[in-house]
Amino acid sequence: MQKSIQSYFQARPGTLRVGAKVESLKTSKCGEVVKLSRNDKGVSEATVLLANGERMVGSSIIGKDFNLREDAGDGSGKDSKWVSPTKKPPETIPKPRSPAEKSPAGTRKVQDIISPSSKSLDSLRLQSPNRSHNALASSSSPLALSVSPPTIRKGKETEGKGGSSRQQASPSSNQGKQQALKGATAPAEASKKSFWWWLEDQHIKDANQRRPTDPDYDASSVFVPPDSFREMTNFQQQYWNIKKCNFDTLILCKLGKFYELYERDALVGHKELNLNFTHGGRDPKNPRRMMCVGVPEACVEATASKIVALGYKVGLVEEMEKATSMKKIADGRKVCERSLRKMFTPGTLCDEELIGTHESRPLVSVFLLEESRTSDDPHLQLGFCLVDCTTGRLLVGSSDVNDFEVLLRQYTPYEVLHPRGRMSSFLKNIIRRCVPAASWTSLPMGIKEDELAANAVGGVLSYLEKIGKSTSVLAMRKLEFLEEVRTTASRHMLLDSQTLSGLNVLEHPQEKRRGEATCLWHYIDRAATSFGKRLLRWWIARPLVRREDIRARLDAVQNLQLEDLAGQLQQLMAKMPDLERKLARVRQHSRRQEEEQGVAEASATQRRMVREVVQLLDGFRLVQGVAEMLAERQEEISSPLLLSLLRNLPDTSSVIESVSSKFDMPLAREKGSLSLLPGFDRSLDDSLRRKEDVDKQLNEYLLEEKKRTSCYKMRFASSSKDPFLLEVPADFPSSSVPDHFELHSANKSCRRYMTERLRGLLVQLEGVKEEADDLHRRAMGMLCCELDGSFPLLSRAVACMAELDALCSLARASVSSDGLPMCKPEVLEEEEGGGSGAPVLQVKGMRHPFLAGSGGTFIPNDIELGGGTSCLLLTGPNMGGKSTTLRLACFSVILAQIGCYVPAEIMRFSPVDQVLTRLGAGDDILRGLSTFMVEMRDVSAMLSSSSRHSLVIIDELGRGTSTFDGLAIAYAVLKDLVDRVGCRTLLSTHYHLLVDEFREDSRVAPMHMACRVEEETDRLIMLYKLTPSACSRSFGLECARAAGIPQELLGRAAEASRGLEVSTRSKRKREDPPSSSPSKRSCKESARARSPQLSSFRRIWQEIPQGDRALSGKEALMAFNTLTRLWVEQS
Repeated sequence: MQKSIQSYFQARPGTLRVGAKVESLKTSKCGEVVKLSRNDKGVSEATVLLANGERMVGSSIIGKDFNLREDAGDGSGKDSKWVSPTKKPPETIPKPRSPAEKSPAGTRKVQDIISPSSKSLDSLRLQSPNRSHNALASSSSPLALSVSPPTIRKGKETEGKGGSSRQQASPSSNQGKQQALKGATAPAEASKKSFWWWLEDQHIKDANQRRPTDPDYDASSVFVPPDSFREMTNFQQQYWNIKKCNFDTLILCKLGKFYELYERDALVGHKELNLNFTHGGRDPKNPRRMMCVGVPEACVEATASKIVALGYKVGLVEEMEKATSMKKIADGRKVCERSLRKMFTPGTLCDEELIGTHESRPLVSVFLLEESRTSDDPHLQLGFCLVDCTTGRLLVGSSDVNDFEVLLRQYTPYEVLHPRGRMSSFLKNIIRRCVPAASWTSLPMGIKEDELAANAVGGVLSYLEKIGKSTSVLAMRKLEFLEEVRTTASRHMLLDSQTLSGLNVLEHPQEKRRGEATCLWHYIDRAATSFGKRLLRWWIARPLVRREDIRARLDAVQNLQLEDLAGQLQQLMAKMPDLERKLARVRQHSRRQEEEQGVAEASATQRRMVREVVQLLDGFRLVQGVAEMLAERQEEISSPLLLSLLRNLPDTSSVIESVSSKFDMPLAREKGSLSLLPGFDRSLDDSLRRKEDVDKQLNEYLLEEKKRTSCYKMRFASSSKDPFLLEVPADFPSSSVPDHFELHSANKSCRRYMTERLRGLLVQLEGVKEEADDLHRRAMGMLCCELDGSFPLLSRAVACMAELDALCSLARASVSSDGLPMCKPEVLEEEEGGGSGAPVLQVKGMRHPFLAGSGGTFIPNDIELGGGTSCLLLTGPNMGGKSTTLRLACFSVILAQIGCYVPAEIMRFSPVDQVLTRLGAGDDILRGLSTFMVEMRDVSAMLSSSSRHSLVIIDELGRGTSTFDGLAIAYAVLKDLVDRVGCRTLLSTHYHLLVDEFREDSRVAPMHMACRVEEETDRLIMLYKLTPSACSRSFGLECARAAGIPQELLGRAAEASRGLEVSTRSKRKREDPPSSSPSKRSCKESARARSPQLSSFRRIWQEIPQGDRALSGKEALMAFNTLTRLWVEQS
């Protein structure tokens, strides 16, 4: 259980301050603390000046290396009240006022004053509830570290300086979209006494002084009162100039060797990452000091990635100059120039190290007209723009809400941009259902006169400009216009949102793979490269429709299976990095090399780009290896698609060798540093020679001092700030030290000195180093520009590799893992269907793809549709396998049309233009729809969009209403699909009267899932075999017995069932007309006698006009609803 800030702060050991009088626990020598700093490991240290002039370095925590002297203060201007940690420290957090202060929410505790509630922090988080739990680090994570006390400056006169001090802090809170952050500092009555009163809930405003209750409230800004701003230190003013425009972003500010979170951001860091507060939270002795937590610069990007995974936006503020060139301001104090250099959001992460997955993490912008903001029409038109920052792709288009829902499930964006105040709850609920963990950001409204798609693009570009990624994305020049989904039906099968989710075609956005196939994509995903996996996912979301395209891909898969060609190719491709993303990174760097960068940022970017270029060059060498393997085995390749790939694969060897010849590749691969070969850049060569001259002078100077002092153990040593100091052993006589030696530091083993001449040489060295670094960065940019000049060529090579890898994945997925047959589907021409070219679907020995190799036994089944039969009407007991059979038919069609073998003995089919499903039952509480209404809406959409070449799957239609209404609707829908649409249909039902009505219709084939009942135990045994004819009953009581319903309840249910059956029979006898020869009645008349209701219904149905005046599916449902009421009245 997480401790409160108060309990943590009270239990924390005391720390030394500058000016404190201390006594060494090792030597008993006394001195004064003159400096607090951090070592290379981030541990806080105190430097003590002893009475004899020597310096001693030890831990800054009281009681480890030093104790406060009993006769001295603690350096804070007050007398020390305790000496060692064995004595209880003073209370550092003021006790609650008595009587307790009141706020609108009632009494508040001290913990509530110091830290916000979990609800408050959640309002700061971008709306990402699911992802936050997945991304929380364990307690052993290196990011969940404790930050020891920071470097503290000497006295008040230096307060406000930059440097390595970490005393300043500042509140940053990622203001939530729906409510302000609660409980940041103090209750309302304390506003006059709190320096940070304007950050309290009851006072907080945006830059335009609007409160969070205002519908136009801008959560990305905060109002800083001018009087408060003038009273801030220089650093605090610098920080708040940045933070006030990015209030919804957690700002990690560079301060020395640490990145700091201040005020509300610090509270988030403390809660989410378990980072410890500097000064234990709000410093009671200096309430104007901001609360602060921090992380070392070495792990800042990993920390930022972790915070983004929790649902926040993160910004990095970098130091733009070194300490030696800090600018002086009017009052004589120094402040390091800082700038917001990077922003990380869930949908704009680019670095592979931060993303951690091959999957795309797109950002989507949505725009709709103001008059449509309250509409819940599924045909509402909207504009959208999808952006993948990792590859630079922009996909722009417009569609209705239904098609937009399909795109959301296909692309699964991680971040949603929308116009502020212009999103209907209807559209919001759809987006939340499709991508529940996506973050949300509101933008100012666009120009009403512009088109929808143009406004969506404008929203994306303005957002990317704000976070500094517009140049990187636009540099890729990958703008594509998405046609409306339904206009692509001639080339790709349409899988709507209901089908994608109901059949588990794609992985859920937040689903974590656990090694087993949880969706159809997992089953076929055998790709070896990241870019191949992304293409394969795109294929399965948009299966092929054209017969020639399907056959070409199936032939390529068959060819790759010969002698395991696919496995051999993937052995090489598995070593490739993500070439698509790395190529995009190189292009982006070549376009941004002239931008100003921070000191640490420039160095980190240089190392990263060296690594990216080396991996890119090595990856394209592997591409050439794959091309050579294909060329060697060209005689074995008969597939036109593979031969076309081989012809279109460009030769990139000349580009790769040209770039590789300009620097030392082995050294760059080993150390990550760019060592250019002589002659590439003369200016760089001259700079390196000057650096060597200064290094030589330093070595000569060291020899001179050794001879002058006769101290041959003298050597160069370095500290955190000074890279060269003259170090002599501690036992070297002080009297032998020359007068021009200035003591820098000392410990029990050595003393370190600085001289004027050494200082001058170091200035020269620093100058040539900076010059060489600048020239190295320029050279790196030149290499990236050379690669960028061949970007189209290299992109074509990556595209060919992605397609080849995806084909190899299909080839490997087409090999049986359990020894059972896998068949190559036969694609029929339209005239081969029989029965006037009716579409065909014939599958023999069909098995479930997910269960291959699982060790269990799956009962194969056969399906045959086409010719004179277009519908399969399926009955059988609950848990008998009806829904699974329906899904298997869809899986077989989808696998066949992406070019994969099917787990079956034989498959012959006509291509399907769209798969429409109505599976499962559930309400939609976000849209205010009941289970039955959801079902009816899906059926309505199905009837309006289905065509003759569609595959329609309906599972137990009409369950959410009365038996008669449900039966009537099921009859109407099936009748419409068979008579008007004529598509391939599979419908499961428990309405046995429905089967009777279509008994004489040759287009409808009754089938059932076989089962049997043991006579002795009445136990129902499922056989899971699809069998001709209808099932006699649904065996509901037997299923209830298997589920554990008490036997006495089952007995009463059986008795009631028999009573209802007897009652129904007697009623039918009374209603049946007399017949002189009942034994000679036809089967059809017997069926009508058993079902007088449907007989009447049929007579009325025949009176509805057909032909050109046929009713649509929706109109048919309305008509049957009316007929139902009429029947009730007549009864």
